[in-house]
Amino acid sequence: MSTHSSTDVGGSSSGADTLAIVLLALAFVAAILELFYKPFLIALPALVITMVGIRVSDRYRRIGMFAVFAIILGFMIGASFAVWDSRSII
Repeated sequence: MSTHSSTDVGGSSSGADTLAIVLLALAFVAAILELFYKPFLIALPALVITMVGIRVSDRYRRIGMFAVFAIILGFMIGASFAVWDSRSII
């Protein structure tokens, strides 16, 4: 028998979980940011970041789905604000 044993065999690593949480936190920040600054510019990269965060670790899939909902809602409200204020949307 080997004296080295691998930890967390078959599960996700803590590094992947940390990366997923950081990416999903960035997605929530982008959802808030797109309310006030160019929603058409921020929404697509925020969705890509969210999808990558979900794929890195399936453990936080539910949080990722909330992030997707927040990005979509932020986009709709941010675009409405941009049209209302007649400011640049792109």
